[in-house]
Amino acid sequence: MTKSIFIKEWIKLRGFFIATLGLSLALLGYFAYALNYEFSNIEPETMMWYRFVFLDYKPYFYFQYFILGFSLLVALAQFLGERGKRLKIILHLPIRENLALSLHFAIGIAFILCMILVLFIALLLILGQFYPAPILGVFAKDFAIFILAGILSYIATTAIILESSPKALIYKLVLSLSAIFIFINLADWTAIFALILAIFCFLILSFDSLKSIKSQRLKSPILFVNIAILGVIIIFTSAQIYSQKFQKDLEKFYIFYSPILKDFVYQKNLGDHKFIYASKSGGNFDREAYEGYLPFSYWADLDLQGKLPLKIDNKIFTKEIIKDSRLGFSYDFRAKPPKIRLYPLFNPDSKIAKIPFPEKFIYVKNGIKIFDFESGIDKNLTNEILQKAQNAGAEMPFKNIWGKATNMKVANLGYLLQDKNGEIFNLVMNDNVLSFKKIPAPKNIAFIALSENAKKEFSGFAIDENSKFYMMGWDFRFSEVPLKGFDYKTMNLRFFSDPMHYQIRYDNSKTYFSNVFNKDFKLLDSIEIE
Repeated sequence: MTKSIFIKEWIKLRGFFIATLGLSLALLGYFAYALNYEFSNIEPETMMWYRFVFLDYKPYFYFQYFILGFSLLVALAQFLGERGKRLKIILHLPIRENLALSLHFAIGIAFILCMILVLFIALLLILGQFYPAPILGVFAKDFAIFILAGILSYIATTAIILESSPKALIYKLVLSLSAIFIFINLADWTAIFALILAIFCFLILSFDSLKSIKSQRLKSPILFVNIAILGVIIIFTSAQIYSQKFQKDLEKFYIFYSPILKDFVYQKNLGDHKFIYASKSGGNFDREAYEGYLPFSYWADLDLQGKLPLKIDNKIFTKEIIKDSRLGFSYDFRAKPPKIRLYPLFNPDSKIAKIPFPEKFIYVKNGIKIFDFESGIDKNLTNEILQKAQNAGAEMPFKNIWGKATNMKVANLGYLLQDKNGEIFNLVMNDNVLSFKKIPAPKNIAFIALSENAKKEFSGFAIDENSKFYMMGWDFRFSEVPLKGFDYKTMNLRFFSDPMHYQIRYDNSKTYFSNVFNKDFKLLDSIEIE
C-alpha cells in the first residue's frame, strides 16, 4: 500500500517537479548574474559585506517567498484534486486514515526538501564566490528558517484544503497566515523554535481537517490545547516583533538647560502636535520664548535674524564658537549589536584626508581572523594580530567588540575589544602599522560607544553592568559621571555639549532625568520629571 501511494503521488507531482526545477535554475542564473553585477559595480567589493552585516542587506532573501509559494503549490497539487469522492476513497484504504495522511505528508515533504536542497547547494556555491565564511554561516541559518517556513506552508495549506467546515477553514487560514508571516520575521533561533512548534500544531490541525470529511473531529481537549499553544506562540512572538521593529516610544519631555534662565526648560508633548513649554521652577511660556531661552540650540535661527554673536555672563559666543562646541552621543537600550562580529579594518593614510573604505575585514569570535575579498583569509595579518594580542595579555574568546564601523569619521581610533576576563584592548591600524594594547578600564563594562569626532576631546562613553556611566577621553581615559536613577537595561540616554555646559538626559518613557554639568563635569543642577 505504501508503494502504491508513493507511485500515485510521484505520477501526480513529476511534471510539477520538472517545471519547478527549470524555474529554479532560471532564478539561480539570474541571482548569480545580479550578484556578480552588484559586486562588480562597487569599490571596494567589501562594501557589500558591510551592507550585509550592518544594513541587513541579504540578496538571497527573496528565495524565502519562492520556497513558501513552491511549498503551497505542492500541497495544492497533492490534495486539491483529492477533495470529494476521491479523498473519501482514500479514507477507506486498508490502513489507518492518519497513517495514510502521514504517508502523503512524508512524500510531499521529501519532494519539497529535494528541491530546497538543490537551491541551498547552488546558492551556497554562488555566495561562496563573494562572501566570507561567517556570512555563509548566517545564510545557512536563514535557509533553515526558509525550509521550516516552507514545510509549515505546505502542512497549513493541506489543513485548509482538507477542511470541510467553512467556519473552521477560515480559522485555520487566519492561523496559518499569522503564523507564517510572524515567525519568518523572528530572529534566528527564536524563529526556528517557533516554526518547529507551529509545524507540530498544524500537523494536528491537518488530522482534524481529515476527520472533518467524515463529520468527525479530534477529541476537543486535544484540539483545544493545540490551538491554545499555537495562539500563545503567535501572540507572544507578534508582541516581540512589534516591540523590536515597530514600537516607537513617544518622548514625552524634551529637557534642556537654559543659560539665560539658569534653569531647566522643557517641552511637554501632549500628542496631536500639542505642546506645553515650561521650566523647572514653574514658569510657563510660549514656543517663541522657549526657543529664545535656548540660544545654543536655536543658534541657526538667531544667525539668520542677525542676533549673533551672543553675550552671556560677560562672555561673547560667536557662530563659530557655538558650532565648534556642539557634540552629541546617544544610547538606545533596545539596540542590538550586529549578528556577525565582522568589522571593516580601517587603515588610513595620514597623508590623505579622507579615510578609504578598507578591503580587509576583521572577524572576532573564538579568535581573530582577517578576511580579504581577493585572497580569503589574510594569514600573515591574522597571525600578526594574534601575536600582538597574546603579547598584550588578551585572553580569547573576546566577549564584545565596539567601534564606529564607517569611514565617515575624522580619525581612526580602531576598535575596543573585551576579552573573556572583561579586560579592554584597543585594536587599531594606521599607516599600515597595527597596534593592539591594553586599556586601563573599570571592570564589568557592558557597553561602549566609540565615536571619532572633530573636537577630539571625548572618544565616546561607556556603561558598566551596575549602570555606572563613564565619559572616555580621546586617550581612552575613563571618568565616572554619577547619574542618579540610571538603568542601562531600561533607559535611553543622550549626551550633548554646548559652549558652557554638558548635559546628560535619560529616561524610561515614564520618568525623565536630566543633569547639567560645567566643563569640569561638576554637577550644576538636575531634574526628575514624570
